[in-house]
Amino acid sequence: MVQSVEKALRLLNVVAAREEPLGVRELARLTDLHPATAQGLLATLRGMDYVQLDESTKRYSVGSAALHLGSSQSESDRLAALVHPVLDSLFSRFGETVAALAEIAGTIHVVDWIQTRQSLAVIHRPGPVEAPHYMASGAVVLAYRDAAAQKAYARSVDLAKYGPNLPTTQASLLKELREIRTAGWAERENAGNSGVAAWAAPVLDGRGRLVVAIGCSCPLARLNATLRTKLARSVKQAARDLSETLGH
Repeated sequence: MVQSVEKALRLLNVVAAREEPLGVRELARLTDLHPATAQGLLATLRGMDYVQLDESTKRYSVGSAALHLGSSQSESDRLAALVHPVLDSLFSRFGETVAALAEIAGTIHVVDWIQTRQSLAVIHRPGPVEAPHYMASGAVVLAYRDAAAQKAYARSVDLAKYGPNLPTTQASLLKELREIRTAGWAERENAGNSGVAAWAAPVLDGRGRLVVAIGCSCPLARLNATLRTKLARSVKQAARDLSETLGH
């Protein structure tokens, strides 16, 4: 299995590196594979849309799935570069975990984050988020989807399994998303008995479209009323300031 993956990636790398489409025999020669092996692997890659076949010439070129991978990473990097100074400023002031989420090609991703150095920490991972409504920043991104996309998300998630202090029905989630959109920010407290509070706000472009949501989270064990107010206010102000920079 590992060898098959390695061979398929060799084929994909050669296809991606060439401007002109290539036939099976030439691809086999360039990758040092038997033509029959190359043919089978190309059929698999084609089935997953990583390569496309011109039926008239029988030559292969890069498919939309491979292009999507590259563009997603590029978009994630661009957004991380945009928002990192803002996250760094928030982190420097409070020392708590900060993160930025954005929708890339229909999926909500963590595009940047800075984790607190304290032993009790909220941990983020880069890449797609499984249940974004669980997070304040994820809920903000969902709030800026259109109504049809929000309903599709609500139907796709087993809301009841995520525990207390979160919407448990489609209707209650959709209502919450409308309220977040109206308020212009979101808050989570002890979602799923996590012991964490979080605040998030949208960064909007000149046309009022969501670019990214920035958020800050803090364990309840370290939270007091003064810090709660400062964190919520600072996240909202940071999002407004970046939005203004983008022409909003």
